Amino acid sequence: MNFFIIVFVCLILILGNFSSPTHGQTMLPPGQQMKMQKIKERIDRLPPRQRGEAIHTLSNKLQRIKQRLREVRDAERRAAIEAEFDRVTRELEFLKAAVEEFSPEQTPGPLPPPPPDRPLNHPMNEPPPRHMGHKPDSRQIGLSAGYVAGLPGALLELRLFEPFDLISTSLRVGGAYAQGADSAGTSRKHVLAVLDGIYRLNPPHTQGIKSYFGLGFNYDVYTSGQQNGTLGGQIFYGIEGGQTMGSQMFFEVGYGLIRTGFSPNQMGLTALLGYKF
Repeated sequence: MNFFIIVFVCLILILGNFSSPTHGQTMLPPGQQMKMQKIKERIDRLPPRQRGEAIHTLSNKLQRIKQRLREVRDAERRAAIEAEFDRVTRELEFLKAAVEEFSPEQTPGPLPPPPPDRPLNHPMNEPPPRHMGHKPDSRQIGLSAGYVAGLPGALLELRLFEPFDLISTSLRVGGAYAQGADSAGTSRKHVLAVLDGIYRLNPPHTQGIKSYFGLGFNYDVYTSGQQNGTLGGQIFYGIEGGQTMGSQMFFEVGYGLIRTGFSPNQMGLTALLGYKF
């Protein structure tokens, strides 16, 4: 009889052990279980770095809750604080478990290198910028003296840089005065209108001495006897030096032709030394 009583008691203890909650766990109401399930799902979606930050934050919050429990004596307030303590504790456990499950094999590899820098393309409707920086100025005024077509003379000029957007070119307009004897021995004075095209031989931004080549036309507006002449011309080579954005000295040498239309043509050396600004 005693044997059956002992067996009966053992069965009750075994069944009670299976039906009771696991040691260290507290059974929660269904509403609380759903909240904890949502918290767990939210934690699962956090990246590893944010999980570590959340663990630190919750640990500090748990310490503050423990301090409040020590200070509060009211039963209702203590019950609310204990419930919050349980919730934060469970959330902290979920976080720690999630961090442990994130093994090194699951750590994402290094990010691919950024794509190389590509040169900026100019907009479709906007042309690329032209070489603007090498232009000394849009125009310069110059004065020179020497020989014009073999006669002593002087030239007053206005030099326009890159007219019609033609790079490395200049246009010179001006007036010249020359005086001397022609090939027949007649002394004559000439007032000339001059138009020259110039091509600069050096690339943009060249420092120091620069050179250029030019040719053009002249028209004898007035000659001795209060008469006008006809078209002549000149070809020349020049050098210039000085500040690109400021004043410059220049020297030109070439060959010129002055035609009156009624007297012998005046031909000879053109050599001018001048200053422009």
